[in-house]
Amino acid sequence: MQDSHPDHVAAVAALWPYVKVERVGASQPAARLLPASRGRCGLYVLRFADGALQVGRATDVVTRFAALCRSENDLVEMHFWRFAKAGLDSAEQSAIGVLRQAGFRLRDTGNGLDDLLAPAGQLAWLTSPPADTVGAGARPDRPELRAANLPKFRTLQADPRFGALLPAVRRYLARTMPLPRRTEFSRWSVSARPATNEHAWPRLLTVSVNCLETLYAGAPAGEPHRTIFHVNVDLAVMQRQWGADVEELAERFGAVYYYQAGYRARPGVLALQVEGARNLIRLLDVPGVVEAARRLNLDMMRKGPALQRRSHSFALADLLLEPVPPADAPADADAFQQGELCAERGEHEQAELWYARAAATGYQGVRRNPDWSSIWALIAWGRQFAADGDLPSAASCYESAADAGATEAYLDLGDTRLELGETGDAAAAFRTAAACGHHAGWHGLGLVHHERGELRQARRHYLRAVDFGQTQALVDLADCHAELGETEQAAGCYREAIAAGHTDAHLSLGDLLHQRGDDDGAEQQFRHAAAAGHPEAVTRLGRLFYDRGDLDAAEPLLRAASDDPEAAHLLDRLLRRRSDIPAAPDLLAAA
Repeated sequence: MQDSHPDHVAAVAALWPYVKVERVGASQPAARLLPASRGRCGLYVLRFADGALQVGRATDVVTRFAALCRSENDLVEMHFWRFAKAGLDSAEQSAIGVLRQAGFRLRDTGNGLDDLLAPAGQLAWLTSPPADTVGAGARPDRPELRAANLPKFRTLQADPRFGALLPAVRRYLARTMPLPRRTEFSRWSVSARPATNEHAWPRLLTVSVNCLETLYAGAPAGEPHRTIFHVNVDLAVMQRQWGADVEELAERFGAVYYYQAGYRARPGVLALQVEGARNLIRLLDVPGVVEAARRLNLDMMRKGPALQRRSHSFALADLLLEPVPPADAPADADAFQQGELCAERGEHEQAELWYARAAATGYQGVRRNPDWSSIWALIAWGRQFAADGDLPSAASCYESAADAGATEAYLDLGDTRLELGETGDAAAAFRTAAACGHHAGWHGLGLVHHERGELRQARRHYLRAVDFGQTQALVDLADCHAELGETEQAAGCYREAIAAGHTDAHLSLGDLLHQRGDDDGAEQQFRHAAAAGHPEAVTRLGRLFYDRGDLDAAEPLLRAASDDPEAAHLLDRLLRRRSDIPAAPDLLAAA
């Protein structure tokens, strides 16, 4: 490994030629050099006296830099790139990757987590589809701890609520912990019958990451027949999915109690409570919950090792993480859901066959009461049919779920009917959803009218959706204003959407400003869009500079976006223009 030197800045800067890099020395006033008016959210690379580097991200880099200067005596300098918050994860992993590939020495920021799962793998896991199996790989074991904590496990095992806990907690671990078998004990731990709050609210079990209980199950003292699950998740992720006050979550799920927790170890936590193992399994199917739980668990793992390891119950973990299904095992979760569908149709013998198939591969779900409708399974299969392109079958599942009382299914039904081109049926489904309190239905109605070219009706419904907190409708409302020639209103809506976290609105606002002749404003928006990970914004930046005649600024941008045919055509014209070679007629026409 080579020592770091100033070339590390060029290596990182080459990733984003459209983002300005700024330097702050350890003894310089960061607040003055990086004023708040220009934004302080982004990626930083630190250089230390021994030549080592450290890559990090911060929403307020000045505050972070001040803390680092106090804790790191050998810090020499920081280089800073501004990025939108939504692009920070990707930018951090890209910078780490290019520096490692170039041979620079990096100080580990993951406290050993990177040895179990590389940073790029951590980022990929955050957005990967949920799995219902815990994977393979060796597990740790500590015989002395296993023996010491066995009595508490035996007490838990004797509790009549114990059997129903296992499949629900197993699904939680499978869906929300990276590599559960490999990270067990070192990064997360599970305790049987912990002493926490044992007189008022005794716990059955607790899952902890670093110093935070991320899941626990128990009930108030004197109510041993109940099982209440408490799940901690990332607040920001849930707000992105459900809005600032997360009210729609309760409307859609109907069996969850939530509040903002006040943990000093990790601010920004939303606590979710459900009663019963069945509801925990259902909760893990609610949009945003798994992603938010993953974000919190990974953040806590990055802080350091599991601090509750002394109470880790290896005997309990054996039941949660074993057995490992064989590599060629059938899709156990799919088999269980198929069993639920058969039960829904009254085909009980066939349902038992599917349940047995799921159990044979180690999957144990909490079955529905035969007297209750398995509505969630109908919606799940509808979405699977839609993903497979079988839209009529998807619509049939959604209609059955809606007829059984799942009013949220009208939203999926409306989307499916709209995709099938059946705008009248789509409008009816969205209108019913809206009437049942699902405010996304107003957005859907706007989309139907927009599709028909009925812009004023679309605008009215988009406005109503926005009034109910549907921020996605802001972008479509802005597009509607723009098509009606209401450019000031369109620009205002795009800016509101940007403030709400919709980074694609930077691109649309840039196009609008460019059409109005405000190329400086358009350039700024395209830079924001490019920093947020929208590659087409790089092409637009290249075209802006090309049209200005600034070929030196245009060339690296067009090269960076050369996978885009438009950028490739512009780059060809640029190179021919520099060489005084006439451009090919087909390229001229395309550009």
